[in-house]
Amino acid sequence: MEFKIVVKGIVLCGKDLLIVTRSSKDTINPGRRSVPAGFVKFGEKPKEAVCREIKEETGLDVTVSKVTSVWTQILREEFIQIIGINYMCIPLNKNVFLNEELESYQWINIDKYEDYDLPTEIIKEIIFLKSENKIC
Repeated sequence: MEFKIVVKGIVLCGKDLLIVTRSSKDTINPGRRSVPAGFVKFGEKPKEAVCREIKEETGLDVTVSKVTSVWTQILREEFIQIIGINYMCIPLNKNVFLNEELESYQWINIDKYEDYDLPTEIIKEIIFLKSENKIC
């Protein structure tokens, strides 16, 4: 069994949430709408990893505010367990420059999240943030 740590950046600027679409050529979830995310490297702190991943994928510098959720996923066929940590991150600006891992991005208003075709895990994160009054 192998363990991997994934970090996800819930990038909020006011009430605008950054949503990205993975490249259709990507090996992990091609074409899927998500938030910036990636694996923690050996010796790296998760908080540092989320900042690095957001910078690599979107060009944004962020300040990490807080952990919003911790989750796990078991990939039985590959004998891998993923531990995930989602962080609320505040961008220093909204100037996004995507790398080759991503096809597109969109800032969505979290008060109107029902108007967008979002994966369940993003909807759950938005509902949690709103219910806990954790919007920046």
